[in-house]
Amino acid sequence: MAKILGLDLGTNSVGWAVVELIDGTFKLLYKGVHIFQRGYGDEHQDVSRASERTRVRSARKLIYRRKGRKIELLRLLENEYHPFFDEELVLWHKEQKYPVRKEIQEWFKLNPYELRNNAVDGKKLSKRELGRIFYHFTQRRGFKSNTKDISSFSENKKDLPKDVEYHQKYIEAYGDKTCSKVLFEKHQNAERIRNTSEKNEISRITLQNDFRLICQKQSLSPEFTVRLNLKNTGCIHL
Repeated sequence: MAKILGLDLGTNSVGWAVVELIDGTFKLLYKGVHIFQRGYGDEHQDVSRASERTRVRSARKLIYRRKGRKIELLRLLENEYHPFFDEELVLWHKEQKYPVRKEIQEWFKLNPYELRNNAVDGKKLSKRELGRIFYHFTQRRGFKSNTKDISSFSENKKDLPKDVEYHQKYIEAYGDKTCSKVLFEKHQNAERIRNTSEKNEISRITLQNDFRLICQKQSLSPEFTVRLNLKNTGCIHL
């Protein structure tokens, strides 16, 4: 007669039983349970043991990509835009040796918010000052949603991707005032700029407009602007 194996799978145990069908009735032949150590968490917390490794690995990748974008930007720009030597970038990238020359420290002391404000006002900046602005754009790229196609979203703002929603909120709050001006005013008023609440989140769409305006006001060539902003050749990727 046919024998049937039944399994009851748990987080740290497997119950089993074998029955046989005899004259239309199931007869229990064997039964048992196998208990083992659960593969995640403890009795008070259902968390995978791999979750912590995944979290740390994700953070490590994020730091590596951020550093990679900065180095690629510096390599892409001409040396007049920044004080780094090519050899220093190689050591920074391969051996984690960050250059600490005084010239580099002075370059980082340039206030990017003030420079961005001057740039959108049309004040002519030096190449070193523009390089500091582009480096700042690479560091603070704004929020970007993973949604690539927004054609399926309704006109209701609650259904829009977050970056589009943040951009619309920015327009409602500040109108046509550039993001560079808004951030500079907050900086002057000693207001918190980074890690603010979600209602103050800046979309990458908003920063795209600022980036293009700065390039236009500073009379940078379209080829230069596109090269900085293309994902496959540049590293601002706005």
